[in-house]
Amino acid sequence: MKKIKSNLFILTCMAVIVSMTACLGNDDENDIPYENLTPAEKKTAIQAIKGTYSGKVFFYNPYATTTAEIDSAEVNWTVTETDSLFQTNNIPVSIFANYVDDMNHKNILQAGGNVKFQTTVHPNNIERTSDKVYYLFSLKDDNSLATTIQHEGVPHSVTVNFANIIYFYDSHNVSRAYFPYADYWLNKFMLRLYVSSIVIDGFTYDIINSQKIKTFTFSGTK
Repeated sequence: MKKIKSNLFILTCMAVIVSMTACLGNDDENDIPYENLTPAEKKTAIQAIKGTYSGKVFFYNPYATTTAEIDSAEVNWTVTETDSLFQTNNIPVSIFANYVDDMNHKNILQAGGNVKFQTTVHPNNIERTSDKVYYLFSLKDDNSLATTIQHEGVPHSVTVNFANIIYFYDSHNVSRAYFPYADYWLNKFMLRLYVSSIVIDGFTYDIINSQKIKTFTFSGTK
């Protein structure tokens, strides 16, 4: 699986997120060799990432003050060693209002509180540079978060689905496939998802085929 070099400092990466391909790979850079992990190294990787993190989740906001249309919210999460579980309980569901067009649906999402999300991470590779060593992780398939929002006395079901794979065209108009992933280096952890669709009361917004930015990225430290 081809993974993407990440410097884990998302704030410095925001300028290139706007291009939708930088930060996801650059055809003009030499590919970094990724080594497969041995069973012992996989155990070490899981032990390394376990813990409690604080940081931010970065998401699409067309009204953001940055030119990259990227906004952020503070979140906390944990990664457990026994089951490799990534879990956060405080994603503001209101941030997904940026992805929908109908004003009633926006109001429903903005009325929501925090929502829980969890996935499992699987250590796959190690990336060695001249001064750093990154552990690279794949995620389980079919990630989503679901909640029920009470708005004006009526319950509304909301599901946000994340893609298992996404395609971008590079600077040479060549289609490239990218996968959800996470990486870790010296107590710094980053996990990237891609918003695929949002379903509100049975109505589906097809985000994956829209022009909206799909990256949904957690970045933080222990």
